[in-house]
Order: sequence, then C-alpha cells, then structure tokens
Amino acid sequence: MLGNVGLALLLFLCVTTGNLQRKSEPPCGNERTVCDRSGYKDNRQVEEFLFAVHAKYPKVTRLFSIGTSLKGTKIWGIEISTTPGKPAIAKPNLKYIGNLHGDEVVGRELLLHLVDEVLSLYYSVQEGSERIRHLLQNTNLFIVPTVNPDGFDVCKRGNSKNVDLNRDFPDQHKDPLRTKYQQEVRNIIDWVSTGLQWDVNGVESLLPFRFTLSANFHGGDVVVNYPFDGSGPKAPKGITKDDELLRSLARSYASKNPAMVNSPSFKNGITNGVEWYPLYGGMQDWNYVWAGCIETTVEVSCNKWPHFSSFSEYWTENKDSLVNYWEQLLTGVWGTLTDRSTGKPIEGSIVVDNGDFKVYTQHGHYFRLLAVNKTYTITASAKGYVNQSVQVTYEGERLRIDIELRKEGRAGEDAPEPQEKGEEPQGSQEPQEPKKPQGPQEPTKEPQEPKEPQGLGPEPQKNEPSDLGIIDGQPLLAILVFVAAAVLVGFIVARRSRRRIININ
Repeated sequence: MLGNVGLALLLFLCVTTGNLQRKSEPPCGNERTVCDRSGYKDNRQVEEFLFAVHAKYPKVTRLFSIGTSLKGTKIWGIEISTTPGKPAIAKPNLKYIGNLHGDEVVGRELLLHLVDEVLSLYYSVQEGSERIRHLLQNTNLFIVPTVNPDGFDVCKRGNSKNVDLNRDFPDQHKDPLRTKYQQEVRNIIDWVSTGLQWDVNGVESLLPFRFTLSANFHGGDVVVNYPFDGSGPKAPKGITKDDELLRSLARSYASKNPAMVNSPSFKNGITNGVEWYPLYGGMQDWNYVWAGCIETTVEVSCNKWPHFSSFSEYWTENKDSLVNYWEQLLTGVWGTLTDRSTGKPIEGSIVVDNGDFKVYTQHGHYFRLLAVNKTYTITASAKGYVNQSVQVTYEGERLRIDIELRKEGRAGEDAPEPQEKGEEPQGSQEPQEPKKPQGPQEPTKEPQEPKEPQGLGPEPQKNEPSDLGIIDGQPLLAILVFVAAAVLVGFIVARRSRRRIININ
C-alpha cells in the first residue's frame, strides 16, 4: 500500500512541477530575447512617425499624449476617424495598445504599420480601401503604440522601476480598492476613465471617449487571451457572463491569423486567461470590470524581440486580423438614452441580463456587443431616473434600440416605450449628430415590456389553497371541516381529563 501511495505522490509532484515549469518558461519553446534594435523604430522615431502621419493626413487624424513615462518620455496616441476629436458623434470606439511590456516589440511595430496602412488605403482606390473608408466613417480608431517606452529603451519587461505594468492595475479579486499605481498605469486609467490628455502643444484637456472594444498586444506566444485573467468568489473559474461573446471576439482575430488558428497548443488559437494561467492586476480585466470596455490580450510572437528581417511575416499574419477585429464594432446593439419629458440625452449605463458588466453612455449614446442567436434583457439606468428594461433577440445584424427614461417620482406616467430599430444605413460620408440618427429601419419586433416584480412569491390563484388553508369558492365546506375538527379535539381533551382524574384518585 505504501508503494502505491509513494507512486501516486511521485506522479503528483511530476505533474505539479511540469505545470510550474510551463508557466515560467516561454510558452512557444526556448526562444531567447536578443534586443537587436536594427530596423525597429526607437521612441524618438515613433514620435516623429506619428507627427509626420498627422501632418500628411490632418483631416482624419488627431495626435494626443496620455502623459509621460517615469523618465519623462511622452506617450503618444493617434485617433483615426472622419470626425477626430468629436466624442459627441454617435460612433463606437476601438483602442489598440502596444508595448505594455517593454521587451515585447512586435505588437508595437504592428500598430505603427497599421496606422500607415489604414491611412494609405483611406485615400486610395486599392483593394480594401472601401472597407477602411466604411470603418472610419462609422467608428473611431485609437492607437497607442507604446505605453512603456522606458522598458523598451532598456529591453526589459517592466518600467524603469522594473515593475510589471500588467500586474499593477486594480483587481476585482486581489486589490479592488487600490489607488496607487505606476505612472504609466495611471496614464492609461486617467485617459480611459476621464479622457485626460494633452495636445501637441502641451495643452491639457478632458476629452472622454467611451471605448467599446480594445486589444493590447504582447509577445511570448501566439494566441488571443480573453477575460478573466484572475479568479475569485465573483468568478470562480475566471468565466464571465459574456463568455460566449468573448470567445467569438477572440476568434474574430485568431481566425484570420494562420499561426493562431492552426496552433498546436490552443484550440482555434484562443484561450480563457485563467485556463491558461491566472494573473492579477492585469489591464484586460480592469477594462472589463471598471471601464465598461471589452479587451483581449493578443500574443503575436513566440520570440518577444525577433530580428526585424522576419517582421514582414508577422505583418502578413496579423494585418487581416487587425481589421476583422475592428469590424466587430459594427455588431451588437446601440442607441440613445434620453429623458422622456424633454427628449434630451442623459448619461447612464446599460446592463445586460443583470450582469456585472456595465457599458456607459457617451453624450446619451451607448454601444453594447452581444453574442449571436441569444435573447437578452437590456436594462438602462441613470441617476434620478426609473430603470427601464427591454427584451431583444440578437441574430447577428446590428440593432438600434433607443430608450427613454422617466424621472423618479412620476409614478402616474405610463412607462416609456423603447424604440427598436434596424441597422442604421451607412451610406453618408459624415456620421449623425447625437439627436438626429438617420433612417434606421422600422422595428421588426416590438420589445417586451419589463415584468413587474413579483415580491416574495405569486399571488394565490383561484381554486388553490390560500395561506389560511381555506379553499376559495367553498366557504361552507371550510366551516364544516372546522366544526368537525373542533368537536374531535374536544372529545380527545375530555377523555384525557377523565383519565387524569381517575389516576389521581
């Protein structure tokens, strides 16, 4: 018996050691990072490139800085849109973030190439140009190629204090009340949450854009990793209530990347974060929990810093994926949130199926991605207003549902009727102003009104026993039963009293 126990213990130690080794070694193999900078743009060249692009395409680009690194390097971003700098326009927003880990450079260079490719195609008649024009007319693209320029400078994963930035965000399980972060992390949090940024002249402003979708780019493996990265009481296995949607979004990127979709390690080239390996303080979980934005982590290369001569292969593998993922912004449900009495847009939030994930309005507009072929209950809420719910079945075509809220204390008013509409036509060159969305189709299905709360349980139904045990509609029978029971009880009491008297005597 002891021999069997020893064998079992040996097997357990082998498996455990193997798992630990898998998580500490480079997942793709034993590729060694060699920081050969030739061919890659350094931080100064990244800045020069973005300024040159903006100078060449000023009508569809806007440069901004989200702050500086610990060593003072400005962290630049670029907005690409037909309406740059106008958050009031009803368009969903995508952000691509690179180089969170300083020694993972392929994603950084991919994003710089994407900037050039998108703008070149927008003004051309090449294959794919119509696709790009359609996206820019109906969405906004934000790209921050590097958020850790100090780490890049010294070819290290962390920042200048050697802190891993992808472990420094607030975490719902480990440190939800955290208020102190590394400067580079604080830059991202402030920009995404409040719109804090600086223009090319160093003028500070708050220009909030609510992000619907995001991806951050890493190296060390070839896979798309989706939330959650961490597990705890709120998500024991790291599975969100949007798991089906997240899998679909991850596949939208991986399916266009031959190296990912044919991965020997990850089915379809995707993985849940916890299923791969758990981490806490990561950026993608923070986006989902705090920012109302769905983000995935895209690992684009086994070698974190490959020789630049191989970069063209990475670009070929990823360029279609970058656009296909971006196109997911044009799915799901969107609409306006307005005051029923005044018709004015109000700021609030949207929750689906009583989940924990909230998306927030931007100038009264909301955008929410959904999994296909599912029925959802969409609930809108705003401070000082009565919540309003609508049920919708999403079949893959983008839906528009406008929701009106009435202020609290107006119980005499009828509940507002949400407006369900079809996809908005995309033929116009300029997007619509917030109060004038153009020409959506008429509703094909009337949303169901929200059900009234049922209290602690259903009301007693006719011909069913009530709480008092009386059968509705049969009072006479109830009385007879009651009298018979009383007589029986009296008879039993009398017999017991008589026995007690006899025993006493």
